Amino acid sequence: AIDQIVQVLRAWVLRVGRDASVLRNVAVRFERTHPQVGCDPDVCVHEPAIPATETSICLWREGRSAPTIAVEVVSEGSA
Repeated sequence: AIDQIVQVLRAWVLRVGRDASVLRNVAVRFERTHPQVGCDPDVCVHEPAIPATETSICLWREGRSAPTIAVEVVSEGSA
């Protein structure tokens, strides 16, 4: 399911010509004083595009903002 979501979002980014990255398992961190606090969506879209090698999005850093779209896939066993 996650691979299909990534494919759909990447196709959408290309089709509409957005400067965006579709990323998997990236940590989104909210506060510099509490860098362990945040969320880890399965898939997210970040605008503007950032390198696919990024492992975290720290919102206090220059050029970083919250993801435009964040998706968490849950199953009956993990909900």
